[in-house]
Amino acid sequence: MYPKNTTNNAIKVKCRKCDAEYLVHIEGEIPSCCGYFMQRENPVSMGVLHAFGNSIPEAWEEMVGKVYTQGIDIKTEYDKEGDPQSKDAVGIIEVGSPLSEPRYHRNICMGLDDLYVYIKEVVDGIHNHWIDPNNGKWSYTYNQRLFEYTSDHITKTNQVDHIIKTLKKAPYSRRAQAITYIPGIDYQYSDPPCLQRIWCRVINRALQMNVHMRSNDLYKATLPNIYAFTELQKIIAEEIGVGIGSYVHISDSMHIYGSYMKEVENFFSTVSNRSFKDRTWSSKDPIIEPMFAMGNERIKKEINEGDKS
Repeated sequence: MYPKNTTNNAIKVKCRKCDAEYLVHIEGEIPSCCGYFMQRENPVSMGVLHAFGNSIPEAWEEMVGKVYTQGIDIKTEYDKEGDPQSKDAVGIIEVGSPLSEPRYHRNICMGLDDLYVYIKEVVDGIHNHWIDPNNGKWSYTYNQRLFEYTSDHITKTNQVDHIIKTLKKAPYSRRAQAITYIPGIDYQYSDPPCLQRIWCRVINRALQMNVHMRSNDLYKATLPNIYAFTELQKIIAEEIGVGIGSYVHISDSMHIYGSYMKEVENFFSTVSNRSFKDRTWSSKDPIIEPMFAMGNERIKKEINEGDKS
């Protein structure tokens, strides 16, 4: 580390926690401070952050804290005038036992009935009939891309079925994957799929699932995504006849939008003032079943009314 009055071949770095500044050699190792790796004054990399937890809420909370304190400041295409910059990093959330309790975080940013509907949308394709981009409706759903992938609007491929058949034949295969992106189609739209790829493998008779996102709203979308994808992991594992292994959620842009940074700061106050038990729900909690039942009734109502949306 160079003294502060040295400028030749040096760059300024700043601690991501206490804001202390240092000069280091341009080719030298970036030091650490306050337990964090330091950030260049003008970073040339987003940085890669890793969070691990045995349960989904535990791993998610850790990643929120890391992106908030260690992510770079950067603009987004959704910013409004006056919005602060977002916090962003390449993020890897590793969940050791994705179905373990407590399964649900109370800060999910949607109702539990909404979560149930979203899971059914991803797993069962209940909203695939909303796909009609020529009339201003959706251009895709995850379910449609995973179960009915097509690049020519003629041939359809059930990629989830391919994963199941591949791993039944060779559990150790590296070829069991499903993709979503269709360049010739998705380049036309401003909302291409965030989910890019699902990769699966059986390790010691348990299904590991790796999910790759091009972009993920950590605070308001990551949890619903993980809950839906781990339900799909459970279904695939049951079809293969194996247990549930780890779940790894990888995003090229794991971000927190500046427009709701205050909400995130309030969330940290909750973390400080409430126990982990009081910040989460077990899947057996009395609130879960009736709220999921409410979501199921909403789906039935959509079907019965012919779904005019």
